[in-house]
Amino acid sequence: MRRLLVPIAAAALVAAACTGPDTATDTPPTAPAPSPTATSPGPTSPETEAEPMDDTVRFVVRVENATDALDLRAVGVFSTPEGGSGPGPALPGGSYAFDLTAAPGDRLSFATMFVQSNDLVLATPPGGIALYDGDAPIDGEVPVAVWDVGTEADQPLGEGTDQAPRQSGPDTGADDPDPRVRRVEPGTAGLPPMSELAAVTVKPTGDGTFRVTIRNATDTSMGLQSPFAPGVFVVHGDGEPLFTEGEPDRGVGLEALAEDGDPTVLAARLSDGGVTSPIAPGVWVLDGEGPLFTEGAPDRGVGLEALAEDGDPSRLVDALDPPSGAFAIPDGAEAPAPAFPGDAYVFTVEAAPGDLLSVATMLVQSNDRFFAIQGLPLFDGDTPFEGTVDLTLWDAGTEVDQPAGTGPDQAPRQAGPDTGETQNGPVTSVPGTGVRLVITPQP
Repeated sequence: MRRLLVPIAAAALVAAACTGPDTATDTPPTAPAPSPTATSPGPTSPETEAEPMDDTVRFVVRVENATDALDLRAVGVFSTPEGGSGPGPALPGGSYAFDLTAAPGDRLSFATMFVQSNDLVLATPPGGIALYDGDAPIDGEVPVAVWDVGTEADQPLGEGTDQAPRQSGPDTGADDPDPRVRRVEPGTAGLPPMSELAAVTVKPTGDGTFRVTIRNATDTSMGLQSPFAPGVFVVHGDGEPLFTEGEPDRGVGLEALAEDGDPTVLAARLSDGGVTSPIAPGVWVLDGEGPLFTEGAPDRGVGLEALAEDGDPSRLVDALDPPSGAFAIPDGAEAPAPAFPGDAYVFTVEAAPGDLLSVATMLVQSNDRFFAIQGLPLFDGDTPFEGTVDLTLWDAGTEVDQPAGTGPDQAPRQAGPDTGETQNGPVTSVPGTGVRLVITPQP
């Protein structure tokens, strides 16, 4: 992963976060001066650290980007059948179609529920389908298969009482005694030949774009006919973004897609925690339980919007009462920059019993999402806290969301700071994990 040296000032910090070294500034500006009670990492930090007061403990805090480094380009949902006016199943003879953009080396993975089943999906191979043959885009029918996700015991196709058309509610049915994701060969388990199940074509439409069509061919079957349900697609590099053959389901939403035809959970989890994304310089503060925002209420307008949309913590730092400060330089770097998966920001803070720590940092491949924790006690009585704490992913409610990693108004691609359609919504938690604090008290 290429590391970038980007200015901390305003949106330029993350506007080039994923574009490459040619966008780096030759002389990055100095990071914001650290608070008297904390030091930003960097070559001068040992000299700038203040001696703790007698009644305080010095803590080293690492803000680690531990997101899975899945090499995802885009995540999307297909839900409206061709010719339809809204979301719904693709009936026998019908089809879904969606458009995507890809470059040489990119691959496509997708999954859609075979509705007359307990947990079968029509999907690409685990590693996806190459969208280019060298530099030439592919054009034509592509191989797909039926997969048993291993989350629900199988009943006869088209008859089971726990299958979507007949079940009493979502997520019903007994657990599968074999929890592994496995391929189901046509001609077994009541499945007709693949030619009587589906036909998937990929057609280039120019300038790196493709149209993918998933046709439900069960209208040609002399046996079982079944709708397909809305599904999820991913444009990615190497890796297996949806499942691994022979391994259990990962518990991030494929079960809901396979059992109930609900793609939203899987799409959200892939978008928020799967798209490879840096985090941006952020803020810390020792204060009360909610110094940065109030869940369910609009942004307070004192700087969280700039942090969540543009990776600029400066205004929010100015609005916070001390002790507070910014972290900007990844551990081992010499200048302000984003922290990519595997990287971390490090700062020190001096705290006394009763102090609460709050931290926030932007998820760069988003419109206005950020990881944060508020009001974390640094002591249990008089005993300093030591351990790891996961941060929650939040939507600031200030900008309308676009697909993660592709939105034109997201920091790496936007024309300038504070662009994108205004939302005026509340701050809410959303699915997503991968950023954590590692807190270590010093002797």
